[in-house]
Amino acid sequence: MHNEPLARLVKKTVGTASRLFKKDGAIYVPIWIAFKPDGQCFLVKDAPVPLLRALFELEDVVRYVVATEAWMVDACLEPDKPLPPPGTARSHPDRVECIYVSAEDAHEGCLVAMREIIRSGGPAKLGPLTMGKPRVRSGSAFDLLPRKGTVQVTGGNLGTEAAVNAAMNEAKTERRAAGPLPPKGRTKP
Repeated sequence: MHNEPLARLVKKTVGTASRLFKKDGAIYVPIWIAFKPDGQCFLVKDAPVPLLRALFELEDVVRYVVATEAWMVDACLEPDKPLPPPGTARSHPDRVECIYVSAEDAHEGCLVAMREIIRSGGPAKLGPLTMGKPRVRSGSAFDLLPRKGTVQVTGGNLGTEAAVNAAMNEAKTERRAAGPLPPKGRTKP
């Protein structure tokens, strides 16, 4: 297994994502790095969650980290603030645009980090790093590791091609049910 502590992996990922953001002015798609038990890793860009679940199970992933741009409510990391209703970050009055990194490890659990994107004329700047255990574990960045003893789409019962096809069909159904994706805005309304 990958021996680097999860916190160090998250900090490195935040550093890399921050450099990409400063260079390009955006992180255009979510970037996932998945780790196998022997420490080998692979990169996945902008994949739907059902496909990630199937892929992570087929590859026996034990740890992953994802970096993306997101809207987030500060209360999700601050224990003294009340939590907002699920799924409301995009329209919440206390939301912040940020570089968001989430990681999960089969033994260490979950860890999240963010750097606020500050847009006030001129090039965007990044705020300080905030990191901690998530107060809420919901959304596409959580609980993607294979769970032993659960019924899942696997290479053993469907074959790799069939598993990936099943995941892609599920992703299409999930996307249709949610409706079309809104255009991604870069500033608060």
